[in-house]
Amino acid sequence: MKKVRIQQATRLLRTSEMNISQVAFEVGVDSLPYFTKIFPKEMGLPISKYREKSSQEQ
Repeated sequence: MKKVRIQQATRLLRTSEMNISQVAFEVGVDSLPYFTKIFPKEMGLPISKYREKSSQEQ
């Protein structure tokens, strides 16, 4: 389940203007600290860095 939420979050981070809190809530994670903890473990970099990298690739 966690992996599916992270996949949804990565899609939203790439394709929407939602902030990180909104993305976390949208994928069903009520705790922003938990979301910011699990995201780097799954994706290998912090959320803000992921968003920067994604926007540079487009």
